[in-house]
Amino acid sequence: MGISSFKQSKSLFILLSAVFSSSLLSQEMVPLNGSRLIASCKEFTSTKTPNICAAYLQGFLDASPHVIEKGQLPSEFVIRAIKTRIPKNDVTSQAINNAKYCIPKEKTIFELAKHIADVNYSSQHHRMANSLVVSILDTNYRCDL
Repeated sequence: MGISSFKQSKSLFILLSAVFSSSLLSQEMVPLNGSRLIASCKEFTSTKTPNICAAYLQGFLDASPHVIEKGQLPSEFVIRAIKTRIPKNDVTSQAINNAKYCIPKEKTIFELAKHIADVNYSSQHHRMANSLVVSILDTNYRCDL
């Protein structure tokens, strides 16, 4: 094998590597819509192997100011006092006022994924993943504040 054929092979290898890696990257950059989240959650609930469903749900719950662990809520009396007597810019007041969804401590990402896996694919094709999660939270984990 001569130097010129080695250079051509090396160039071909670099070119093919670039093509394949860019096609993989473009597949990963596809937005997560409702039907893809449902499919991923079905896989997660059947294999119990963490995947994009588990990661997405964990990130959603961790990042949302509207989700609170049910065990973190004070009594109804204290909630009323916080809402009426503590300034609105207080961190505790904001957490209580923003809380829309109360997830019981014993509930897991797996159980939330089961709710999503049970949703009908066909009606969720164009729906964004976050709106699907919000509808599941609205239906199953609404706070009674």
